[in-house]
Amino acid sequence: MRKCTIIAGFAGIGKTTVAKKYKNVYDIKMREYDILFVKSHPDILEVCDEENIPYIICYPCKEDLEVYKQRYRDRGNSPEYIEKTINSYDFKVQRWSEKSAKRIVLRHNEMLETYLLNNVYDLIERQ
Repeated sequence: MRKCTIIAGFAGIGKTTVAKKYKNVYDIKMREYDILFVKSHPDILEVCDEENIPYIICYPCKEDLEVYKQRYRDRGNSPEYIEKTINSYDFKVQRWSEKSAKRIVLRHNEMLETYLLNNVYDLIERQ
C-alpha cells in the first residue's frame, strides 16, 4: 500500500476543487489515494495525533483573509459562518503552531492546487 498524505485544510483553500480534478486525491473519505483532504477540525487532528497518523496543516496567509471572506460569500456561505471562520483564524493558527505537524501557509492569492503542483506532488488528472 502506498503512503497517503493527509492535508488538514482551512475552509476555502481549494480542497474540493483539487479532489474533483485529480483522481489520486480525495476529499474526506479514505480509500487508496495519494492525498486525503480532511477538515482542520481539532477533533480530527486529535485523533490523528492519538493514532500517530501524520498530517499536514494547510491555511492561507493572514493577508488573504479578505479574499477568503469574498470566496465564502461567492460560494453561498452564511454571514455567521463567514464571520466565525474569519474571526477564528488567529486562534486556529496559534493552536496549530503548538503541534509538531508540518504546515503549509499559502502565499498571497495562492491556491492549494498551485502549491501542490509547484512542490512536486504528483497529481493525476481525471479523465
